[in-house]
Amino acid sequence: MDYVMRKATAQQKLFVDEYLKMRKKNQTQAAINAGYSPRSASSQSSQLLKNPKVLEYLRERESQLESELRQEFVFDALEARK
Repeated sequence: MDYVMRKATAQQKLFVDEYLKMRKKNQTQAAINAGYSPRSASSQSSQLLKNPKVLEYLRERESQLESELRQEFVFDALEARK
């Protein structure tokens, strides 16, 4: 198949960012914070975490955050040596 998988939507990305902010502890609240209806947030968040586009963005963001933390750690270590 030669199709391009579409990226996660802005709201889906916001959900992922909220979910990560909450340290992946409350997917329902992350969905509400991202603008999903409080009435359907639980089922929406469950579906979002099964969506390949959302999972790909989640992996990207986790990798990006890990890299940022690693760089910060190295910088702090260099500062401490001075």
